[in-house]
Amino acid sequence: MSSILEALKKAQQESTTGDERPIPWLPPVGAGFARRRSYRRWWIMTAVLIVLGGIAGATFRMANQSESPPSSDAPPVMVKTMHKTVPQPSPQPAIPVKDHMKTDDPPVPSIPSEQPLPPPVANSKADSDGKQTVVQPRGMVRSEIRQSDALDSFSDDSDTVDPDPPVKKQAPMAIREDRQVRSDPRIDLQALVWSPEAVDRFVVINDKLVKEGGNVDTFVVVEILQDEVLIGEGAKRWYESFSIR
Repeated sequence: MSSILEALKKAQQESTTGDERPIPWLPPVGAGFARRRSYRRWWIMTAVLIVLGGIAGATFRMANQSESPPSSDAPPVMVKTMHKTVPQPSPQPAIPVKDHMKTDDPPVPSIPSEQPLPPPVANSKADSDGKQTVVQPRGMVRSEIRQSDALDSFSDDSDTVDPDPPVKKQAPMAIREDRQVRSDPRIDLQALVWSPEAVDRFVVINDKLVKEGGNVDTFVVVEILQDEVLIGEGAKRWYESFSIR
């Protein structure tokens, strides 16, 4: 900048010195004309300074932009976050169990230990009849008493047990002596449905659904069996067998 200013000053001095020389072929100018020329010169110098300053500022800004790294290459900023520490509850001491809360073990019944029985003692004294009596040991007497009690209780239980209930004998089915099976050409037995309940039994005769007690034309369906039907016509009775065609 200082070199530019010095060059401007030098140019101004040269211009002023040149203006002071008289021009032989021109008439002398007045004071007003010289003043206008000086004003014009100052305006030109000001414009040049402004242009030079703008150029210098632009170059300085471009240099700063080239030196600064791009935002994508900038190292990431680490942000530290402060977490509030929550105090952990201290473990509570174990509560002693009260005496009344403790459950005692059930008492174990004591089993009397069996002691060896003493050997039988023979009585040395003889009876008046001259017979010698032998005393039995106590253990044998007790075992005999227990066996007799067990036999008595078994006999009592056997008396109280009820005898087996009588089995009801089923009466034999009556055999129909007048059973007559025939096939009447006037009867077309097309279907038969048998069920343990008499209400649910039915047959299809001559394209008609008939239950027990129903009639088809002059025929009466007296009874429906599993594979045959008892048909009645007046005083006549006979069985029509059903076969899958």
